[in-house]
Amino acid sequence: MTFPVYAAGPTTFTADGWALFDATVAWTAANCTAGPPVDDPPEVSLTSPAEGAVVSGTVALTASATDDVTVTDVGFAVDGVDVGSDSSTPYSVLWDSATVAAGTHSVTATARDSAGQTATSTVSVTVQAAAARSVLFVVATPGTPTAGESAVRNRLAGSGYTVTLADDNTVTPAAAAGAAFVLVGQSVNANLAAVKSLTGLALPVWVAKPYLFDDFGLTGPVAGTDYADKPGSALTIAAPGHPMAAGRTGTVPIQSGGRLSYGRPATAATVVSRAGVDATAFSLSVGQPLAGGAAAPGCRLSFPVYGNGPATFTVDGWAMFDATATWAAAGCTAGPPPEPGVVRHVVLVSVDGLNPQAITQLGPAGAPTFYRLMSEGVSTLNARTTYEATQTLPNHTSMVTGRPVTATGGHRVTFNEDNGSTVHLSAGEYCAGVFDLVHDTGGDTALYTGKAKFDFLDRSWNATNGAVDVVGPDDGRDKIDTYLRTDDQATTDALVAALGSDPAEFSMMHYPGPDGVGHGQGFMSAPYVAEVGATDALIGQLLDAVAGDPELAASTVVVVTSDHGGLGMSHADATQAVNYTVPLFAWGAGVAAGADLYTRNPDRADPATGRPDYSAPIQPIRNAEVGNLIAELLGFGPIPGSRINLNQSLDLAG
Repeated sequence: MTFPVYAAGPTTFTADGWALFDATVAWTAANCTAGPPVDDPPEVSLTSPAEGAVVSGTVALTASATDDVTVTDVGFAVDGVDVGSDSSTPYSVLWDSATVAAGTHSVTATARDSAGQTATSTVSVTVQAAAARSVLFVVATPGTPTAGESAVRNRLAGSGYTVTLADDNTVTPAAAAGAAFVLVGQSVNANLAAVKSLTGLALPVWVAKPYLFDDFGLTGPVAGTDYADKPGSALTIAAPGHPMAAGRTGTVPIQSGGRLSYGRPATAATVVSRAGVDATAFSLSVGQPLAGGAAAPGCRLSFPVYGNGPATFTVDGWAMFDATATWAAAGCTAGPPPEPGVVRHVVLVSVDGLNPQAITQLGPAGAPTFYRLMSEGVSTLNARTTYEATQTLPNHTSMVTGRPVTATGGHRVTFNEDNGSTVHLSAGEYCAGVFDLVHDTGGDTALYTGKAKFDFLDRSWNATNGAVDVVGPDDGRDKIDTYLRTDDQATTDALVAALGSDPAEFSMMHYPGPDGVGHGQGFMSAPYVAEVGATDALIGQLLDAVAGDPELAASTVVVVTSDHGGLGMSHADATQAVNYTVPLFAWGAGVAAGADLYTRNPDRADPATGRPDYSAPIQPIRNAEVGNLIAELLGFGPIPGSRINLNQSLDLAG
């Protein structure tokens, strides 16, 4: 045979020339008896979102693709409009679903190979419009609200409301245009005409100031008889079925000390709670007769957010506050399902020795739960451990206390085996943790693990070593109500059962499997990567338990991280990136979908491969942030004595 490769001609070959040359070479290699292999098109599958999924906010579009040659990239389009492409696996881009109208839309992934062939995968999704919710909050000094008012504002904002602070001297009814409801704060001057101009608003008004109850028609006019305030911290539920009760019954501590507003409301009002004989939470729907006999132009209600009380609210206090806000936003006419972002339960999952490279190596097919956490929640694969240590006990102690290890204010648990002592003896002072905050306000706590060294944590907060409970009723010194140490499947089964029957306010799950295999057969070895995949499946059971229960799904956040990474047979060197790099995910009620944690938090700096210490002006995201993150999610201030994420500023919200 012959094919023209004459003189210098091949130096000027076109693409077609080289294609013919390649075909001739292949034909010759086959002894001129068979044609060259035919390139097959790539195979592509959209792995997230699923067919028929309901999405909102930022959505991670993720696809898997394979080919007999090379997949060059995967492009993504919505209704035929390009939204981005990715040239490395896992193929994924972020799409802002707010750029299209609510309704059904087509999402397509197109894989391209090095031979120019393409293949597509398409799913239909429903984009859900985000509810526009705003609150006009009237206070005396918008520039410097009280501690209680700041706590209220922050809670509303964290639940997805846009909060506008209005001055009680200048507020007008026009300022309430578009608001879901108006909240008249306790600091306002009850004699100001501007405040009283709001009494005719045809929308819900929540009155916190008892000395305005009569002006808004909630009670009669006699101070000290029809309305007043008094010392108190607990409410007795009078209408447990009412939405404002948030499912609470009996006597419920809502704050630490302080005072409660109360009144003797109009006859038509529904009294939700009392303090003694006095009504503390009550509501009138639109059209019902006010105390003076006129029909209410809009819902009128009160729940005690008096003085600085909200700054010390318990889990139950915030639960009732959230339910009251939801009731008000619904016009006080129906009991809507719990709002996303109203968090009553947090599950912290720590995967011992999780090198993030194992997640990317497994990909969506091998680690579907981790990729679900990324597509349905917020995440980073580049968080940091504590600066000082990349070992189990130091980092887990930091996770639950928010303290560094040996830096100022550190817990000083520098050892990695249970020494029979407590964290308090190591620190030289009592170290409070998330367990204290939740337990001392009447909540339940649980710790599940497969490692004996976690007996150190249980001992540190047991009935002997836990602090005396001085918050409300005495719930005892044992801060960890449930402690179970057994194998990973058994702890998973136990937590799934608890979630389905009586979920704790705070549960901590520790999976030791990957660390054990890493030490035995090598971190990032094939058995190690397989163990990460097995742990992924266990976490999937937890997510399914939450997602399968509408009430849990609307009130639970799952946080997943690790104490350290690893490579080879060890992770002890805290200066090595493979050891100090860990993932951090958050998923659940009120959490943004498909969002990068560093993108959402400009006050944190992605450290690339670096290892910033605690003095860096902009900190990386650390696993030790989760303590104060969990405290904030459950409505608490920072953990006493904590140093990491002290301002509770890590943003997860959708």
